[in-house]
Amino acid sequence: MVKQPLLTYSFCSDIIAYQMTKETFSAERQPDLSTVPAIILCAGKGSRMGLPIENRVPKSLVEIEPNRVLLQYVMELLVASGVTDATLCVAYQAENIIGYFRSNPAQLNLDYSKESFPRSVMETFRSALRNLDPKTDFLLLHGDEIILNVSLRDMFSLHKSHHGVATALLSNNAQAEKTVIMKLENSGLVSNPIRNSPDHFPTYSASLGLFLFRPDIKQEVGRFVSWEEMIRTLAYEGKLYGFPSDAYFFNINSPPDIQRFLDFCSQTR
Repeated sequence: MVKQPLLTYSFCSDIIAYQMTKETFSAERQPDLSTVPAIILCAGKGSRMGLPIENRVPKSLVEIEPNRVLLQYVMELLVASGVTDATLCVAYQAENIIGYFRSNPAQLNLDYSKESFPRSVMETFRSALRNLDPKTDFLLLHGDEIILNVSLRDMFSLHKSHHGVATALLSNNAQAEKTVIMKLENSGLVSNPIRNSPDHFPTYSASLGLFLFRPDIKQEVGRFVSWEEMIRTLAYEGKLYGFPSDAYFFNINSPPDIQRFLDFCSQTR
């Protein structure tokens, strides 16, 4: 485990700055997330980003705007919400990621869960739980997903109000790509998670890959082979709740995905 001290990071995105202002303004009446750590999965190679092999960097270090890499956008959501501690799950070019944030510090206490090579999401999650050994509720995010227009404080309030193991961030925003969809029941529970469905389910919401987990998840993960199996099973067993939102969601896997995000930013400024 590699520890990095809390340092200041300069934000320049209008959208993120607005989001931070909204969160700060209402922070007095919302829960404090400074004791809620985050796990960010960012071990991928980014092989679909179109970079020459000699210039290839981890996907999380792909430059989105001049001097701003993908992972910084993910971190900014956390900082805007009052989160102070994050563990980065790294594998491919792990030392480059660690070195980047030593030279370009984030406004977070950064810790690292290192693997020798990229593994599945489930294996990476299990490894992070062993390294982090969370004693409190924690956030799980993907390092290649940019999420805007959501209050993690409100999501945490909902999470603390139920007795499930996890809460999934959902979006009813038409912009949000429905790679994974879930049905939000009147009880607040999530049912029938579906991935890459060719059918249209107008009453389902997009799942944005961001979750709040209770520490109890440590006793659950050993029985699952894949991430999809875990989410389906938790939903079936009545342990997965959903937080509805109008969040914008950008899953960054290729240069066209970056361009769609930049186009969105230029239209909203």
